[in-house]
Amino acid sequence: MTERVFLNKNRFFDKNIIKVLLLISSILTIFALLSLESTLPVTNYEISIYSAAPLFWFLIILSNLILISCMILQAQNENYNYFWLSFSLLLLNNFIILSQPLMRGYFAYGSTDPWNHFQSAIAITESGNMGDDYYPITHILLAELNQLTSLNVEIFTKFLPAYFSMIYMVFTYFLGKEVFKNKRYAVILAAVSSTFLLTYYHVVIYPQGLSILILPLFFYLFFKSDQSISYNILIVLLLFLMPFFHPFVEITLIGCLIAAEIIRYVLDKGSISINKSMVSIVMFFAWWSSFAVFANGIKKINSWLFGEVSSVPRTNELSFTHSMSLLDTMLLFLKCYGSQLIYMSIALIAIILILWKYKKGDKYLNKMIILSGLFITSLVTYFMTFLTQGNTSIGRLLGSNIAVWAIPVLVSFLLFLILKNFNKKKLAFLIIFIIISSSFTVSVLGIYRSPWIDQPNWHFTYSDASAITWKTNYDTYTKTLYLAVPVNGKINFDNIKGKGFNYYNHTSLAELFPENIIFLCGKSRQNMIMDNANLNQSSLIKPWADPDLKEDTINKIGIDPYIITIYSNGEDDIYLIEGANG
Repeated sequence: MTERVFLNKNRFFDKNIIKVLLLISSILTIFALLSLESTLPVTNYEISIYSAAPLFWFLIILSNLILISCMILQAQNENYNYFWLSFSLLLLNNFIILSQPLMRGYFAYGSTDPWNHFQSAIAITESGNMGDDYYPITHILLAELNQLTSLNVEIFTKFLPAYFSMIYMVFTYFLGKEVFKNKRYAVILAAVSSTFLLTYYHVVIYPQGLSILILPLFFYLFFKSDQSISYNILIVLLLFLMPFFHPFVEITLIGCLIAAEIIRYVLDKGSISINKSMVSIVMFFAWWSSFAVFANGIKKINSWLFGEVSSVPRTNELSFTHSMSLLDTMLLFLKCYGSQLIYMSIALIAIILILWKYKKGDKYLNKMIILSGLFITSLVTYFMTFLTQGNTSIGRLLGSNIAVWAIPVLVSFLLFLILKNFNKKKLAFLIIFIIISSSFTVSVLGIYRSPWIDQPNWHFTYSDASAITWKTNYDTYTKTLYLAVPVNGKINFDNIKGKGFNYYNHTSLAELFPENIIFLCGKSRQNMIMDNANLNQSSLIKPWADPDLKEDTINKIGIDPYIITIYSNGEDDIYLIEGANG
């Protein structure tokens, strides 16, 4: 009788702690949003989204850490009355974090990619056809949202990554519930899913990133497909769409679908079904044969087989880190991808434990065994596919790691075992909280580019958009020189420096150009970045600034006798360089 009373009191105490934690977290979120008011709207370029509103970031991160602790307590005490409220608040906070470019009034967040996707969506809206578009699903979605709401397309380029990240969190939870039917495990998984494992893919609109974020939905339907025909219909619809979302993800799916049937055959000794695999393969070849990709792919394969490859694509991405020391490079990777590396290590340990427990007779782990095989298949397939892109950076490899769809599910299994088997409950809580909270915090500080990771903010301003639009509408010249403007230029200042230009050995920039040329210059951004102590020695600041260009050179451009200012908006300047034969 005494023990029962004690347990009831303990449950009452735990229930009240959870209520208090949820209340504190909600208040912190409200104050975080109120603290933003004094920093909005943003009209000019800001070098860091974090330093621009430090109180907001402190409060919103603290709010999420309290929610994570609350969810661990619920799993530990098997008290789930407030789970959906906790998870909803966690989703809300993450959405607020990922919506900062929209809330702060950025035109776009990212380098050249959002601008390109924005233009592709506008082209579909205006012409009604896709043209030579390799990733049409993203652009069709943007165009449809524009038509349905009459809102500008750039709003949705900032909104979609956050929305897809919420889909990722929700269906990671449902996927985990399907492969391992344990409520305590599912609650831990909901907390683990809050970590931003895809770094900037959560905030920049990349078709590859969006397609990775819906993989938990795909595999949830896959594991449910043997229960109802409706799930099979939905998964076939996704199979039709996936190659037109992004081919890398589609190739990984083909490997996973084949691997899943092989694993099922080994586990259950049943027949192998290749229907989904065949649909996926057929749709991939339908994509490959479109947009002239097929002919180009055959040529590349032929050149690779017979050693006729003259250059390696994307090799220039490595040049930025060549000047960094080994220690600086390692620190940079930990800041950017530390959470993924931590979770990846835990996931591999979890797979070993799953196999060991299955071998001991835990047959209820069948679906977890299949998921582990799909995770390994995703890693291997993605890595092999990635190698076809040439000698690229490890950062790009980790940043778009397709296997992250399964990482939270596996990590949560190991954390569940710690919670279940540790006799010292406080120690178990502390270990789980440290793992999830540290990974979450590192991921939050790495999703937006900032001096913390030796890069300037990927902030594309409305002034940038106005300058580029003005140039597009009024420029009659075929060549343009770009400096400190986040677009792909036909000529950039690297070409100029390669010719040995500076105002000590030249009287005018016009000496380098025989004909008239337009010069689009983000002078204020260049000076702001170069004045930052953490960035002026960084090799990772292009195309937002040129690390080798001195401020006096930038200032002399404004008084160069052969350079005429034809447009200025305070953020960007457009000059006409009068060439020698102009």
